[in-house]
Amino acid sequence: MTDIIPVRVLLVGLMGAGKSRIGSALADELDVDYLDNDVLLREQEGVGPVELSRLGREVLHAAEQRQLHALCDRIGAFVAGVAGSVADRPADCALMRISGTVVYLRAAPEVLAARVAADPARPFIGADPLPFITATYEQRDPVFQAAAHLTVECDRPVEDVVRAIRDHLQR
Repeated sequence: MTDIIPVRVLLVGLMGAGKSRIGSALADELDVDYLDNDVLLREQEGVGPVELSRLGREVLHAAEQRQLHALCDRIGAFVAGVAGSVADRPADCALMRISGTVVYLRAAPEVLAARVAADPARPFIGADPLPFITATYEQRDPVFQAAAHLTVECDRPVEDVVRAIRDHLQR
C-alpha cells in the first residue's frame, strides 16, 4: 500500500497469539517480508525451537535473544514474529521499542490454551496447556503492554487484526 510508510513491525505475544499467521498476512498487506522467529532460529542455530527447548529453557531463550539482536540489526522494512521470552529481559524490550513498531497480540489465556492444545510440538506446555499459559500470561502480559506501541486483541479474525495494525501505522 502506498499510503503506509515502510516500517519494521515486531509482533510479540504468547504462544497461540497468531504471530505467524497475522504476521504473514500483515507483511503481504504492507508488501514487505515476513520473518518468522522459528524459521530464523533454524537458520541461525541449525535447529528449531522444539529441539533447542529439549536442551533446556536457558538454551532456547539465549538463542532467541541472539535472534532478536540479529533481527534488530537488519536494515529495511519487515514484519517479524518475536519470541515471547523477550519479555523476560527488560533490555530486549527496550531494544525492540527503538528498533520498530512493537505490536502486542493479546488474547485471554483460555483462548491461547485452546489454540496451542492442538499442537503437541509446542515446548513446555504439557498435557494441559492452560496452567502454563495462565502463569506465563500473568508474568508477561504487563511487560508486553508496557513494551508495545500498540496492543491488539487477537481473538478475532486475522483480517480484523491486520486492519487494526495497518490503521495504527497510517497515523
